[in-house]
Amino acid sequence: MLNFGPFKKYTPDVPVITESSTDEEKVEVARLQSLNDMNIIFVRCKSGQDWYESQKLYSPDTMKIVYDEAGRVVSFDTDASKLWPINCWVAEVDASGIPEGMDRLGGWVYRNGKVEAYKHSAAELQEMAERTRSLLLAKARAFISDWQAELALGILPDNDKVQLVEWMAYIRQLKETDIGNVPESAWPSPPAAI
Repeated sequence: MLNFGPFKKYTPDVPVITESSTDEEKVEVARLQSLNDMNIIFVRCKSGQDWYESQKLYSPDTMKIVYDEAGRVVSFDTDASKLWPINCWVAEVDASGIPEGMDRLGGWVYRNGKVEAYKHSAAELQEMAERTRSLLLAKARAFISDWQAELALGILPDNDKVQLVEWMAYIRQLKETDIGNVPESAWPSPPAAI
């Protein structure tokens, strides 16, 4: 199975046409000059393999995995021409070796010729929990913002006051949730909207 990379941007050298240049060489120079004029981005791997040329080397019935320096899967497809591996590697994996549910959301890594679920570090889990809490708090505050304005104006109906109290209790629970290692199911549930 092929594995090329990392692919870096480069500008192909356009040879100088001389009197001894063949027609084939002249055609190639014209092609390269035309591509350069169109601002085509060229990338090649460390061994010098051009991405556009290497695409035809991959087997059509394998999954092509684009992964970064840390091994995180950035993209994948069976058609190599749909991928853009700049600053990444491209490895092919037998389609039967692709885990069930693999998606492009960043939860996968390529290691030792296999794709596997990414295991988050404690710091990453903490950061994810903080983002989740911030998102839940923002949604809750947006939900109650009209009620708070109506309460301040003294025009909030009693049944909405009851709901406002429930939502404020929910916000307090969110703030008090220990996010040291919060599984998704540990977040408090928002009050039922009436």
